[in-house]
Amino acid sequence: MKYTELTPDNFLEEMQLISPQVDTERLFKVWDYALDAHGKQQRASGEEYIIHPMNVAYILAQMEMDCTTIAAGILHDVVEDTKIGMEEIESEFGSEIAQLVDGVTKVGKMEYHGRKDRIGNQAESYRKLLFAVVEDVRVIFIKLADRIHNMRTLKYLPEDKQKHIAQETLEIYVPLSNRFGITSLKWELEDLCLKHLYPDTYKEINEFIHEKKGSRDKYVSNYVQMVEQYLKDSDIKAHITGRSKHFFSIFRKKLKRKLSYDEIYDYTAIRIVVGSVTECYHALDVINSKFHPLPERFKDYIAKPKDNGYRSIHHVVISEEGRTVEIQIRSLEMHHEAEEGSAAHWRYKEFYEINTEGKRKLALQTETIAKQVQWLRDFLKTHPLEDSATFLKSLKNDLNVDNIIVKTPKGEYVELPIGSTPLDFAFSVHTDLGFKCKSSKINGRIASLDTVLRNGDTIQIQIGKEMKPSKDWLLFLKTSKAKQKVRSWFRQKELEDAYLLGQKLFDRYYKKTSKVEKRQELLKSVTAVFKYSGVKDFLTALGRGVIDPLKVWEVINPPIEVNVDEKELLPTKPYDNAENVISLDGIDNLLVHFAKCCNPVRGDEIIGYVTRGRGITIHRTKCTNPAFKDLLIKESERIVDVVWDKKSKGKGLYPVRIVIGSMIKPKLQDKITSTILRSKVKIYEQRYVPEKEIFKLFMTVLVTDKKSLENLLTKLKKIKGVIEVKA
Repeated sequence: MKYTELTPDNFLEEMQLISPQVDTERLFKVWDYALDAHGKQQRASGEEYIIHPMNVAYILAQMEMDCTTIAAGILHDVVEDTKIGMEEIESEFGSEIAQLVDGVTKVGKMEYHGRKDRIGNQAESYRKLLFAVVEDVRVIFIKLADRIHNMRTLKYLPEDKQKHIAQETLEIYVPLSNRFGITSLKWELEDLCLKHLYPDTYKEINEFIHEKKGSRDKYVSNYVQMVEQYLKDSDIKAHITGRSKHFFSIFRKKLKRKLSYDEIYDYTAIRIVVGSVTECYHALDVINSKFHPLPERFKDYIAKPKDNGYRSIHHVVISEEGRTVEIQIRSLEMHHEAEEGSAAHWRYKEFYEINTEGKRKLALQTETIAKQVQWLRDFLKTHPLEDSATFLKSLKNDLNVDNIIVKTPKGEYVELPIGSTPLDFAFSVHTDLGFKCKSSKINGRIASLDTVLRNGDTIQIQIGKEMKPSKDWLLFLKTSKAKQKVRSWFRQKELEDAYLLGQKLFDRYYKKTSKVEKRQELLKSVTAVFKYSGVKDFLTALGRGVIDPLKVWEVINPPIEVNVDEKELLPTKPYDNAENVISLDGIDNLLVHFAKCCNPVRGDEIIGYVTRGRGITIHRTKCTNPAFKDLLIKESERIVDVVWDKKSKGKGLYPVRIVIGSMIKPKLQDKITSTILRSKVKIYEQRYVPEKEIFKLFMTVLVTDKKSLENLLTKLKKIKGVIEVKA
């Protein structure tokens, strides 16, 4: 986007040069009013304050906005920064300009005090912005023009404010400009963010680009002439230009492909603008016939436009010199839309519709604009009552900011999806670093592994030699690569544990059999019966419960008839790593469930029962379930000795069903519930059943061990009005 030095003396002249159709008489009246209102106010740079709204108006004119929007841009800070009220603006310039000024004013200026206040102010500001844009979409264009001029003059603010505003711009205003398809504005905002967030990198790219400028310009000129001739020979009229990639694009390309600057050849792209869609594809055929195309780098955004309405063909070919060249092909209409986005659809044409209240309202002219406004409307409906921190997180995620950029302690950059954590960072650097990750520091401060990272953070990972992954990691990991690695680790661990368990089960059967075959011979013959290709696969399947242990025993010994219904032994779901609290002959991480019939908790004497396809079900040794007692006799081969794993003490939560009978008294049930919660016991489910003279509460609670259960039962029995407590 063109940058022009504006002064009160040349403002109207420059506006007329860039927009001959603009109503200069109307703008003069607005500008003169704003000039008088701001008076002697100055910006941080020391220049007259009026310079800022003049530049906002000039940017809106470059976006080819209508005269009403440009006028509102000149007045956008009057109400906020002077004593003039909205009523006076409406009286002087009409309700439409007043509504636009009001929409921008409601967004307000950010204050940067404490972190909590800042987050609250930001969230409220963005919420108001979205509501204002839903009312009149032109508010977003004024706000973006305001932001880009503020970014251009950011150097006059203290460094901490520079970085904070640049961070905010990258997370909110860049994706907003992308959503509304204003590409030129988006690129400039990204480069300005790079300049203030990563000044050393910006300087490095700038120096390299200028160093290569001469040879690059010569190459591009020759290439453009060559393509022009090829298209001319095919009777295709086209306007061809060489387009320098903006700095942030180079920065991101370097990160994604891990290339040095010397290795990146396509700093300049060739843009071909033709007359129609048909000619776009005709030009593509010509290019492919003259150069070597890279099919994997071809994207057709004409056939399938982006969500923001962007249309163009993106293609990469290898030139005769062996250099990679990026080519864009589009029609003239597509070109205007790509450069100016939704703003291109206003073009000084003021269309109105009459709403139910009889007020004039700007009609949405394109499907693209309507789609983005509907997205904003849906977002506000979906997140109406969220607290400030949650609202900000939801907004940033839904704006589809693809990636953030963080740094290693050595200053190397790493690109990650938004929402990534220090653990994602560790896995992206090296898989082993991820698996050994113990803790992290963000910008020198200790931070939990599930902390969400932000652009510009410096991450330091601390490792532990004995560290092992936790299944909790899967709850907050963002990158698919990291999740896949962790899942693979647990799958492998489960297979290894299942193999060891299968060995122990088979050895138990072997010791009980009266057959004379050697162990290995018997194992091979049983493996063949179950049609497994190898002994290890068979034992692993046995340990996982894929193979019914009873059927293995029946192959070795005569079958035992069993008529026990196992439905009564259906296990509950494991809670909070409960599968890690049981050990079988030193094997941990077993697939276990806890029987509903006796609800064993840590501290109880327990026994394991190998169920069909469900791993091991844990019962109390004194379980009174008749069906289980019967199985102890008839299916002893399924019984295994298990113990509570000492290393995992305090990790598991065990479901216990309790029944509380109480008198029918006001607030007694609340007292019972609060007593349970104060005992640091979680309530999983509960239901009340009123009877004739008593009130029964059936509840499932999650306890850490037998002692915590006994303490809870004791406290409940002491509550006045409680008649009985059973577990």
